Amino acid sequence: MLPLLAVHPLSAQQSSTITVSPAFAVDGYVAARAPIELTLSRVPTAAEGRIAVFVGTSDLTSLFEAVGSGLVYRSNGVDLPSGESELKVFLVDGPAWNELTRMVIRVLTPRGFEKAQIDPGMELRNTGQLAEGHSGTQPAPARPTYQSIAGTLGLQTTHRRDGWSLSSDTHLLGAGERADALRFGEKGDQASRIDLADYVLRFEGRNTVLSVGHVSAGMNRHLINGFSSRGVTAVVGGPRVSWSVGAENGTSIVGTDNIVGLERGDHRIVSSGLALEVFPARPGALHVDATVLRGSVLATSGFTQGGIISADRSDGYGVQLAASTPSQRVRLAAGLASSRSEFAADPPLSSGSSLVPLQPHRRTARYAEVYVGLMQDRKVFGAIPMTLNAALRHERVDPLYRSVASFTQSDIQRDGVDIGGNVDAVSVQVALVNTADNLDAIASLLTSRTRSSSVTLGTPLASVLRITRGASWLPTVWYAQQRMHQFGAGIPTGGGFTASDVPDQLSVVQDVSVQWQVKQWQLAYRVNQSDQDNRQPGRELADFATLTHTIAVGVMAGSTLSLGLDLGLERQENQELGQVNHVRRAGVTGNWRVTANTTLDGSIRASRTEDPGAGSDTHVSSVQGVIAHGFNLWRATDGTPRGQVFLRFARYSSELFNLGGSFAPPTQAFGTWNVASGLTLRLF
Repeated sequence: MLPLLAVHPLSAQQSSTITVSPAFAVDGYVAARAPIELTLSRVPTAAEGRIAVFVGTSDLTSLFEAVGSGLVYRSNGVDLPSGESELKVFLVDGPAWNELTRMVIRVLTPRGFEKAQIDPGMELRNTGQLAEGHSGTQPAPARPTYQSIAGTLGLQTTHRRDGWSLSSDTHLLGAGERADALRFGEKGDQASRIDLADYVLRFEGRNTVLSVGHVSAGMNRHLINGFSSRGVTAVVGGPRVSWSVGAENGTSIVGTDNIVGLERGDHRIVSSGLALEVFPARPGALHVDATVLRGSVLATSGFTQGGIISADRSDGYGVQLAASTPSQRVRLAAGLASSRSEFAADPPLSSGSSLVPLQPHRRTARYAEVYVGLMQDRKVFGAIPMTLNAALRHERVDPLYRSVASFTQSDIQRDGVDIGGNVDAVSVQVALVNTADNLDAIASLLTSRTRSSSVTLGTPLASVLRITRGASWLPTVWYAQQRMHQFGAGIPTGGGFTASDVPDQLSVVQDVSVQWQVKQWQLAYRVNQSDQDNRQPGRELADFATLTHTIAVGVMAGSTLSLGLDLGLERQENQELGQVNHVRRAGVTGNWRVTANTTLDGSIRASRTEDPGAGSDTHVSSVQGVIAHGFNLWRATDGTPRGQVFLRFARYSSELFNLGGSFAPPTQAFGTWNVASGLTLRLF
């Protein structure tokens, strides 16, 4: 192999700076052992030094051969680093390294992939209780001490070549105790200790995406919107038009049973959608999508759900539209969905009884939202900058509207307006919402109305007063009010209702907070007042009022220690019974970063509730301390600790004193304490 040094004398015309250009396409990929060629504008002299070539952090100079005024890479069985790397060329003259050029080089893997990555992951977890104690009326726990082991095994893969890619993401969960198994609630003692939690296989080609496993489908608000379960989805199309289709299990599932999620046709949701960007050069200018759905679900709850449910079927269609101006100052979104639903036969639910079937019916749901930027940093009164935005919202869902793939509340209409922005340095948010039900005006049903409003104002006083010197001593002030009136519109007929059976309640919540930030100190004072006015005939005095004062102080003592103090005083009044309760609270918290990987957290809290009406006085206290330490068994590539161990002590006590009230419970006290431990270890 020839040394990369000049062997020819230079003429006067050759004394210019050396430039290097690639003889390969820098925007494409090259094979791992391809004869890469670099062209030099001229060959350096021996006095100027020698050429050195690096790919990534590897010095590959010895594998480049001088051919005329160029350099050619001869692999000799050594592969270039796969993936995207930087190729740098230097002119080396003793200790001086002068960079001539740098460029990106993309190298295929030995099997010809542009990217081939396999990332396994394994994490072990241990939680346990080392000791515990209890006193008073507190019963002994079923397991005073225990240790529980669990783990997660994951695998992520990516393979990409010639515009297509195949990726996967899989997670297995394991548990040392059968009761902690992933499907113990479903299979009991038959549940496997190691089970499949989720997986997804994703193929992406030119204008095509196919996914199998735990997928999500749908984009219609009232029909199917991001419904997630195990199944298959596909999307075909480009920036102007795309078509999607999905078939999924009716509820979320885990485990290795029904691996694709499509084994049962009577427990399946199938949907398809067509999306159109009318002006693809400006996405969002005018977007239209249409969705169709057909689904059937059995009386089976999802993996994370519970409750009594029934078998259901529905099919429907929906159309949505979204548009915006180029400046985004005006935006519109609207949609209409129609769904035909029916309750399927469900023998377990009927339990042998004769049920009156609900006839199949078709209902609709609609929504519309308009956003308008009314003012954008416009000066009013010649000097005050103002930004003001408004949004109008409408939604109506017909009575008995249902879709098996959307959890939408039916028989309701909401209309609202939101106004927000800034007046100088004052932030302003206003919202008004009206809600109504019994949209078919059935005389025997109670018709409810809700009128709610909210106002929020906030500002840093220093900005409003134009104060710069000592501005940190002036607080940020917030005021918020929420008002809600819930009442029945009329008295239902045919059910023996009277005016006293119709609810009518007004609730008003006001909140004022003042916050200071002075160097490492933080101080906040907050007042919250809540009033509940019952206007129902015969219940006019059933009112409640609550007034709460809280103070919070925090300080950063250096870069590793933070301390906090919370004080609270609450007054609760039951105006119907003429009773007033007082609650006092206090708490101290702290966090100390002992070392880069070791932290110590602690808290002490206490409260006292005086209830003269009930003749009782309750004292509650808690103490908690946690020390956690992160560690590395070996050096992690990302620099984060591979493991963490913690030890936690917690104590809780409660004492109730009878002050002589005839209805107060007897004096009683109980307490608990425990020492818990935990270990998390990320093996790879």
